[in-house]
Amino acid sequence: MAGQLPKLPQTLPQAFQLSSTYDSSSIPSTTPPRGTTGVDQPFGLPAPGATNRPLTGHGTALQSLTTAPSGLDHIVEGYNQVFDHGPSLPAYSDFQERLPTSGTPNKGGKIRAVMRVGSERSKQVQDLEKQLAHSRQQLSHLYSSIKGGHPMDIDSSQQPITRPPYYGSSPQKRPRLSVSQDFSNVRRNLRNHGQGILKTHLVRSPSAIRSSPLKALPNLPPRQTADQLLRQYHACFHTAFPILHWPSFTQQYETVYRENSLRNVPMIWSGVLFAVFACGSLKVSLQDGKRYLKTSRDLTDPWAENLDLDHARAALLSSIFLTETNSTSAGWTLMGNAVRVAQDIGLHVETGRQSTMEEEMRRRVWWSIYACDRLLSLELGRPAMIDDQDCDVGFPNPVDDKYIRASGTWNPPSAPQTTIPLLLIQVVQCISEVLKAIRASIVPSLVLQEIDTQFSNCMAAFPPHHQVHADEYLDPLSFPLVLYLQNARIMLHRHNLSPVCVPEVRSEAIDRCVVAAKDTAHFLSRTMQDPSESLLRPVAPEENWQPRLVSSASAFLCTHIWRCTLFLCFRAEYSSALDCARVSATIGNKRPVNDACGQHLHFFLQCLLSKLHRGDGSYLERDEEMIAYVSGDLQGSAEGSWVWHGGGPESQETSPVTGYGALDDDAEFDAMPGKSTQGWDGWHGVLFMLQKLSEEQSQQQQQQQQQQQQDLASSEQARKAQGDMLPMTPQLDLNHPHITSGSSDRISIANII
Repeated sequence: MAGQLPKLPQTLPQAFQLSSTYDSSSIPSTTPPRGTTGVDQPFGLPAPGATNRPLTGHGTALQSLTTAPSGLDHIVEGYNQVFDHGPSLPAYSDFQERLPTSGTPNKGGKIRAVMRVGSERSKQVQDLEKQLAHSRQQLSHLYSSIKGGHPMDIDSSQQPITRPPYYGSSPQKRPRLSVSQDFSNVRRNLRNHGQGILKTHLVRSPSAIRSSPLKALPNLPPRQTADQLLRQYHACFHTAFPILHWPSFTQQYETVYRENSLRNVPMIWSGVLFAVFACGSLKVSLQDGKRYLKTSRDLTDPWAENLDLDHARAALLSSIFLTETNSTSAGWTLMGNAVRVAQDIGLHVETGRQSTMEEEMRRRVWWSIYACDRLLSLELGRPAMIDDQDCDVGFPNPVDDKYIRASGTWNPPSAPQTTIPLLLIQVVQCISEVLKAIRASIVPSLVLQEIDTQFSNCMAAFPPHHQVHADEYLDPLSFPLVLYLQNARIMLHRHNLSPVCVPEVRSEAIDRCVVAAKDTAHFLSRTMQDPSESLLRPVAPEENWQPRLVSSASAFLCTHIWRCTLFLCFRAEYSSALDCARVSATIGNKRPVNDACGQHLHFFLQCLLSKLHRGDGSYLERDEEMIAYVSGDLQGSAEGSWVWHGGGPESQETSPVTGYGALDDDAEFDAMPGKSTQGWDGWHGVLFMLQKLSEEQSQQQQQQQQQQQQDLASSEQARKAQGDMLPMTPQLDLNHPHITSGSSDRISIANII
């Protein structure tokens, strides 16, 4: 076409060859010369009578680009993308203005000018495609909310094209939430009442462990203490994460205590042993656990080159301990260490060069690290460190450790299968889909339905006593399998509380979270039953539900119960909320994060009562402040939060960190993050408020039922007195959930105070 520039070739050598064949007379132009009207000639060639001007901007960068052929190839491709779109691009009109006109053009000058424009246009094309994809997603979601169906596929055939980055480019940034409301007061309250549970660049908690160089082999704890710690570790951790071959480990353990020395075992094995002691101490003494962990880290060489399974085990167990003590940043860092060690020794791929036992243990260690990576990423709202596409490992065999030998693996017909790790792998694979879904600003309804279906399939594979409809006693030690799935349900739907969602979508998200929270409350109520009724025998004191619940309680359980309680209170489901709070009160200060959750919940209930006192109970879903509070630690996520993006001076302030420094050898774990806040008087205050709310709600419901019955009786008497032959009003089912719960309950609670 006359007056149109030719497309650039696809490779740099062709570009140089092409530039050598052109001169000022061979390039067509439809623009006037510079100095009269219009813009410069294409390719930076001076028009007759044009005024020369120097090359401006990025000169040094362009010169360096000419020495990198692979980068120039991508820039040439970007230049051709601009020509494909043509002058319709907003920034296309300044194309000629960017080119040099001084002096006689040469090959290098032409190519550098072309490369500059190509690089800028390539980035603009990528930005435009990114904005277009985001707009399609928003339109699809709005269409879904209006029509009540699935999201509409807006031009699904025109998917964004992924191009390799060019030299000097920066990673594509995700769109930031645009929030107009002033959240300065919310931020201030979250800083004061969210210590220990919110982890952002503005809300920080200090580290709790500081390692020191190892001067001599450590002393072993007393044998009785060590045996107790091993039993506690096996009961609470080994079932879900069988990273140790227990017969081999206990055999080595017996040898060490028989010799009363660690001289004849590898130092890294000693590090694993003390990490096991530390995790076993979580249910006994946090102070002792801290000392054991420090010893374990001292026994682990950070500069080791010959890594093995024990290095991965030591890093994973250290991460678990730190996470359980609410040192989540340190736990997250050591989780990354465990992942890198596992990948360094090739646990993520099948090699087929090991014995049967070694291959089985490699699988178990890898899938345990995979599960902890997914669980911790979801808990903290951070990206997972393991890419599913990099994993090529079969599932572990569902057999007990004692049936695994170097010669092979077998399972006698009479022996029960160990299926908990396999079921846990299915759950964390669903969590992988959740992590992908919540990267978007809004999770479409179709995606929610697909992931909910996966959750249902996982739940259907659980044993009968793990089903939602079961009513018998549930051992707290077997609760984590249910916990991880229910927590993932809440995390998925809670993401749609964002202000970018329309009110209908936010209301639906709250509904789904409440359903998951009520299921959790039902499971928790089963753990609080008398175990003797299900076991049909008297139980020892340590077998009662309270000590077993405290013994099995994890940081994940504490934070999940806290999230459930927030949503249940928000929707006036006080009876279920009371069940959750009773479990939290039973755990008490045995877990540092549990007190932090109680402090936030106490503050939330005070805000809720204040709203109800002012008669705002029926408008909670339109109250942005209460929505922010009920979202809990979502505001501690760098990607999911929104209150830190609002206006107001508080958004630029750094959070005050209350004095928790790195602990020295004699420091106590009482100085852990989230230890104390204003007005916190323990869990009994939370239980008192919930008990009053529940009792008042029951009274209001009874009064409503009595009033409805009186109205029906009066209507019947009036009909008989008047001889009215109209059909009788149908009798209402007063126990129907739509009558005994809902917005009317929330309105009536406004008369509590």
